[in-house]
Amino acid sequence: MNRKDKNKQKKNPRLASSSSGTHKKTASNSNDNLLVLDDYPPRPIPINSVKPTGVRHSQNENRDTQRPLNPASVKDKGGQIKAKKNQNMSKKPWRRMLSVVVVFLATAFAGGVTLLRRARIGRTAILAAVCVAAIAVIAASLYFLLRNNAFGIEVDGEQVAIVSMASVRSGGEDVSEELVRQARLRIEARVGTRVLINEQVEFEPMRARRSDFLSTDEAIIRLDSALTFRVEAAAINIEGARMAIVHSYYDANRVLNTIKEPYLSFGIEFAEVGFVENVSIGMIYVEQDYVQEISMALQILTSTFEAAVEYSVVSGDSLELIASRSDMTLAELLLINPMVNPAAPLSIGTVLRLNIDQPMLSVRTAEAISTTAAIDPSVEYIYSPALRSPQRRVYRPGTLGEATVIEHVIRVNGMITERIEVERIVTREAEPEIIEVGTG
Repeated sequence: MNRKDKNKQKKNPRLASSSSGTHKKTASNSNDNLLVLDDYPPRPIPINSVKPTGVRHSQNENRDTQRPLNPASVKDKGGQIKAKKNQNMSKKPWRRMLSVVVVFLATAFAGGVTLLRRARIGRTAILAAVCVAAIAVIAASLYFLLRNNAFGIEVDGEQVAIVSMASVRSGGEDVSEELVRQARLRIEARVGTRVLINEQVEFEPMRARRSDFLSTDEAIIRLDSALTFRVEAAAINIEGARMAIVHSYYDANRVLNTIKEPYLSFGIEFAEVGFVENVSIGMIYVEQDYVQEISMALQILTSTFEAAVEYSVVSGDSLELIASRSDMTLAELLLINPMVNPAAPLSIGTVLRLNIDQPMLSVRTAEAISTTAAIDPSVEYIYSPALRSPQRRVYRPGTLGEATVIEHVIRVNGMITERIEVERIVTREAEPEIIEVGTG
């Protein structure tokens, strides 16, 4: 067969199909139906080159069919297919959603084309409807794919937990502050006092997988472990300086009352009990390591330092007694007070200089003492011409009055420093003395 006849067979499929038939000569009046064979009988066609009709094969499949089958290779190939199926099943939800969207768009396009062919509706209207439906589906898909469904709980910018948006916005209310409050309550229950969180907790909207969601209880536990805090404590301030820090206001009062206790005698009514220094208690938030026990605070506040003070002599004082109360010897007292004569009695109101161990806090007490005092009578004059000037005589003698005097005895660390008269109540009036003066 020459090249011209081969080209004719390629252009006319009937000629090609008839070549595999009975290969008999047919006569026809028309020259177009005449089959001409160059050589007869035709050569047999190899069996391996025959392919079943209606099945398409790629080049790789043709190559595989030419190779002998290996059971091991078939098993491996089956394993790969199974792994691929599992991989497809583990795809992210947005990929599956994207596949659904693509299938829907293809179906909508095919349906639109079918309607264009069969219905009488205008082509433009159908295309517009298909486009609107496609845009709606794409918009809805993008909304469900890209919308935020969770909150990332961040502590100073570092994410510690992920919770679903539905759990944080329960019943239409934002309960994010409640989660932080529950975490703080867990810390306070563990520490035993109120706390102040150091970090800033934020809830950032985000998109996350459902497998990453934590329950609210788990999120609270994560917050509890991630947060640092300061505890509420009571600071004891002396003259504005912070000297000790204890756990609570009750502990601070207990420390101060323990310092006052040695100077409070049983059965004595004190009008005032306090400190010479300005002492205050303030509630603060500090690191937990800075809080001191009561014993440590007492040790700090009862520490002493040597100081020079002045003391006014009161009734009943002596040099030996003053030196003993000041933890000094008589020689030390006379050494710093050279103007004092030890052989002469002390005068009330004399100021002595003392060197004492001044405590960090000095207890000042005011004891109310009631005494009876006499009231001297006043003197009145009358003038009489019966007496010559300048003669005088007592016309009527006076009588003493009586008054109850209430005074506060001020002591500092047990030592009397002054007496302050608070009130004087007259119980009996004094009768004035009348003196007659002569004018004759």
